[in-house]
Parts: sequence; structure tokens; C-alpha cells
Amino acid sequence: MAMTLHGFVAGTSQRAAEIYFPADAELFNVVGAAKGIQGVTAAQVATKSGPGSTYAVGTPQQVAEKLPNHHEVLGHQRTMLQLAVGTVARRDLMRAIELLGAEVAPLVRAEITKREGSSVTPAPAR
Repeated sequence: MAMTLHGFVAGTSQRAAEIYFPADAELFNVVGAAKGIQGVTAAQVATKSGPGSTYAVGTPQQVAEKLPNHHEVLGHQRTMLQLAVGTVARRDLMRAIELLGAEVAPLVRAEITKREGSSVTPAPAR
């Protein structure tokens, strides 16, 4: 089983929000306008990124803290993070991918192993 959620990773939570909000708003404002719904605001995106939400926007540590909680509830084997569905600069996307692999994934694997006990062997980093 897998879980997919929206999000973005950057060096600071402020930078992640600065990159993520315009891209998220771009998509949802187009979709909303077609349905007569008012556009999304930065405050709404911030709320969707808060504790207990399914958005993961922030630093590697913030994203890594959120993902094991979802795993604990769902017991899924894979998490897929939809990195900003609107327009984002390639360098920002590549940096987010780098942070996910180098920092987020090892933290999440370690936390899940800790929570489930030493009998679980985390998948190797790729």
C-alpha cells in the first residue's frame, strides 16, 4: 500500500512555503475558477501544512517528523510526495529531490525502525 501527499522540502520552512504556495495556488486557482470557487490563499496552504494534515511542506526535519505518523496510522510501505503541482523552478525541484533522498528518507527509515523495533530492516538508501 502507498500514500501520496502534496508537499515540498527546502532548506528552511520559509523557503519551502515561498516555493510551494505559488505553485499550489496556481493549480487550485485554475481548477477553482472553472468551478466558480474562490482562489486559495497563503493562509489556507499554511493550515493544510500544519500538524495532522496531509501536506508536508518544510525543512527535511519537519517533513521527516510528519511521515512516520502517517505510517503509524496506515501501515503503508511507500510514501510518494507530489512536489508542487504548479510551476516551480527546476533548480528548486532538484534541490527538493536531493533533500528527500539525502536527509528525509534516512530520518524516516530510522524513526520507523525505532517505532517498530529492531526486527524491521529499513530499505537501503538509493
